[in-house]
Amino acid sequence: MAGVVAYYSRTWKTRFVAQQLAKALGCRAIEISDLKKRRGPIAYMRAARDARGKKRTKIEPKTIDTAGYDLICIGTPVWWSYPTPAIMTLLDNLDIKGKDVVIFATADSTPELAIDILTKRVEEKGGSVVGSFFCLKGSDEERMKAVQDFAKRFKKQNRSQKKVIT
Repeated sequence: MAGVVAYYSRTWKTRFVAQQLAKALGCRAIEISDLKKRRGPIAYMRAARDARGKKRTKIEPKTIDTAGYDLICIGTPVWWSYPTPAIMTLLDNLDIKGKDVVIFATADSTPELAIDILTKRVEEKGGSVVGSFFCLKGSDEERMKAVQDFAKRFKKQNRSQKKVIT
C-alpha cells in the first residue's frame, strides 16, 4: 500500500502528528503551506474567521499527484470548529475519486464538526473515508500514543469492508 500524508500546520502540533502518522503507516508526508499570513494573534483571528466562513486560500503545493497512492491521509488543525482554508483548498484541488482517505485533526476542543465537514467533502469528491481520528491538546507523548493507537487499529482492519476506524 502506497500512501501520502498531506497536512497543514500553523504550529508544530499538526506537523508532529502528521510526521508520526507517516512513520507509523510507512507513508510520505507533504506539508501544505498557506501563502496568506497566519502568524500572530490578529492574523489568527482572521484565519479563524476565514475557516468559519469556509473561505479558500492560495496554497503551495497547489495539489498533489495522487495517481501513485492507494491511501491519502489529510490533516488539519481545527479553527473555531472548522478545518483550515488551506486544507479545504487542497481538497478542492485533489483527485481522490476511488481513493481511501484518512482524516485527522488537532484541536483544543470540539474537532467533530471539522471531521464531519472534511468527510462530506471527501465523499463529494468520490473518495472513501476509511478512518479518522483527532488529537486534543496535550503532550507530544499523548499525541504520539493517539497516532500509534489509530495506526494499530487501522492496520488490523480489512479496508475492503470500507469500515471507518475512529
